[in-house]
Amino acid sequence: MTVRTLLAVVVAGVLAVPAMATEIRPDPNKTGGSVEYHTPVQVCGHSSEHRHFSNALRDEVLQRYGLPPGPHPDYEIDHLVPVCLGGGNDVSNLWPQPRRNIELKWNAEAKDRLETVLCDLVCDGLLDIGDAREAIITDWIAAYHLYNE
Repeated sequence: MTVRTLLAVVVAGVLAVPAMATEIRPDPNKTGGSVEYHTPVQVCGHSSEHRHFSNALRDEVLQRYGLPPGPHPDYEIDHLVPVCLGGGNDVSNLWPQPRRNIELKWNAEAKDRLETVLCDLVCDGLLDIGDAREAIITDWIAAYHLYNE
């Protein structure tokens, strides 16, 4: 095998990696966000049992994104609109978000930091809950730059 052929095989392999491997934002056609609770009074100061969901729902989310069902150490099934902002626990609000081991910067851990900041601002009365939701639905990375830096 020549170097040129080997290089072509490597490039083809890289291009064949599923798109989700580098997708750091949810697909708006698959995950548009949903809200279960609408006011800060309903979400602030309450721990939520709504954060957990069934394996069947997890598998449905994974399959919508072209991933096989079952546990995935490289992804967190994440709420686009976080539970602390009233986010719903249904398939339209869930997506497989890359973890730090496959996405070094814009990963589930970074979005968790943003969620903490937004939820604190809302619950402290410094940010409207609708504005916080809109920011995270529109582009969570832009919201991160706006509220975390």
